Amino acid sequence: MLDWTNSRALVTGGTGSFGNFIVRRLLQLGAKEVRILSRDEKKQYDMRVFYEGRPDLTFVVGDIRERACVDEAMKGVQVVFQAAALKQVPTCEYFPMQAVQTNVLGVENVVQSALEHDIERLVAISTDKAVKPVNVMGMTKAIQERLVLRGNISRAWPQHFEKS
Repeated sequence: MLDWTNSRALVTGGTGSFGNFIVRRLLQLGAKEVRILSRDEKKQYDMRVFYEGRPDLTFVVGDIRERACVDEAMKGVQVVFQAAALKQVPTCEYFPMQAVQTNVLGVENVVQSALEHDIERLVAISTDKAVKPVNVMGMTKAIQERLVLRGNISRAWPQHFEKS
């Protein structure tokens, strides 16, 4: 089991429903620092108020769609929880390229940044809709799973993959 008292964690999408749960749990476990990367400044403000200025909680306004932002947020962390996503099925159906940009291209930014920063663990949150996808959200989350798996394989056997 990981010793959270000596660990820094990044939670992408940390102001969302699942990300918020992860943040709360990491703080309960005594993580040295929990860093939240989120594009929603209002939710970040609400969390700051709720947690009353805890020094072990850091906020970064940004988006996983922007690689430089992901790289900056990832500096110095050991564990990344990838919870940023577009996950409302109707929204993804109406705006499929937005789902692709976040759930696929954004996740690829997270995976590549994690590899380059030599992150110890990357945990990606998915959905049951990725198993036999019939909608855009499920399809993009299924691709997310493949990107994370490929990142694990390339980390273990880098001679089989070229860096992009």
